[in-house]
Amino acid sequence: MKFCIKLIFLLFLSFSCGKVFKTNVKGKVLNPVTGLGIENARVILQKAGGGLPAGLETVAFVYTDASGNFEISAKKLKSLTASVILDGNDYYSIGWKENGNDYSFLSPKKGEITEADFWAVPYGQMKIAIHNVNCQGENDELILEVISPVPYTAIVSPVSRYGCYSHPGTPIKVPMGNYQITWKVIRGNIEEVFNQNLFIPENGLGELTINY
Repeated sequence: MKFCIKLIFLLFLSFSCGKVFKTNVKGKVLNPVTGLGIENARVILQKAGGGLPAGLETVAFVYTDASGNFEISAKKLKSLTASVILDGNDYYSIGWKENGNDYSFLSPKKGEITEADFWAVPYGQMKIAIHNVNCQGENDELILEVISPVPYTAIVSPVSRYGCYSHPGTPIKVPMGNYQITWKVIRGNIEEVFNQNLFIPENGLGELTINY
């Protein structure tokens, strides 16, 4: 009986030592505005340590296919981190999406398959010209609010402009997509609110002129 137990234990030990456990990540790098995948994005798995300045060492990497799909694996290690690198400064990275949750950095489940997508949006430019063409004095006020189609904190909104304000607008770099533009005009005791959608194309310019 003891011999049988030892034999079973040795067989189990031999099987365990010979089996390679891996951590796998698969998913898609995509533009959520269009729903299309992003080709040739570099997906990397890193581990802590390695004596590098950033404290991370790359253990595996792959590139997404024409549809933005990827699958990457590495030997089962502790504290693995998955990241995506996109060429140049042409994309605004939103982050990882896994089971309805948002992550800036993805920590794959050790020895398991983690399914997650990475969202990134190409940049375009926005230009809003504002002119008070019916100025009644310094107490005129315009309150401008810009709502982005994706989480983006670089836009200062809302902002107020007073008096006989006039500006031709300056192009600013923003993620592509459909923006909701709202402006409130206050003159005396009268308030008027206006709304308009402004689409920012990939690598293109979206323009809006507000005459109030």
